[in-house]
Amino acid sequence: MKVFKKIISVMTALVMAVSCLVVSAGATAKFDMLNELKKYDPASASKLDKNLYGYYNSASDHLIIYVGGLDDDEAARIEEIASEEGYELSAAISFGKRLGYAYEDSSQAAIIGDTYIYNSIRNVYFTHTGSTYKLVFEVELTDNVLSTLKSADRAAVSIRALNSVSQIRDYYGGKRSYYIPFSDKDTGTTKISDLQISGVTSRSYTGKAIRPAVTIRDGSYTLRSGKDYSLYYSNNKQVGTAAITIKGKGSYTGSKKIY
Repeated sequence: MKVFKKIISVMTALVMAVSCLVVSAGATAKFDMLNELKKYDPASASKLDKNLYGYYNSASDHLIIYVGGLDDDEAARIEEIASEEGYELSAAISFGKRLGYAYEDSSQAAIIGDTYIYNSIRNVYFTHTGSTYKLVFEVELTDNVLSTLKSADRAAVSIRALNSVSQIRDYYGGKRSYYIPFSDKDTGTTKISDLQISGVTSRSYTGKAIRPAVTIRDGSYTLRSGKDYSLYYSNNKQVGTAAITIKGKGSYTGSKKIY
């Protein structure tokens, strides 16, 4: 009987200990994220990662903050890991002491001015067009948030995948945080019409539709068909003047028609 009581006592203690651990982990998640936000001080960053960039625009009743220029392979890997069972996307963006957002699936927090605010983030997710990935924060729109963003020229960003006990599976790019330029413009987009296009020459009539390939360069980078642009041909079967319309995708916008 004494042994049975001792077993019950030990089991009860273990259950209580596990319960405390679970409650503690859940209760501290928001505060851990807020403390992490406080570590980031974009104003003191001596070097910005120019491969990445941030910008924002306002929707009807909320604000969308983008982080663009992400390496598509790394972003896809984090997105894949974060969708695995037991793991979730964790991300934070900070504009210094006055504004910051941290998100870990259902747990989220924000620093707006001198106030801690919860449930002000609608969603955080990756989006991509072609090979161009962006991390998106959808947040509640307030005047002081908008005024802070208008005056911001840099931000700190952390992207991670965590499991249910807050163990880090992987960092984005193997780094804990990035310091990036930030503005109200999508500086990562380039107009197709501004790029160098070559490879289009006159061809002999064959009685069949002629679809010549084109080469498009953005500096030393050669754009990829289907990823960065799409081609559309017209009047390309009969003798005369044919046309190719090039439409940008992802970071490349607009269109250009060549003959």
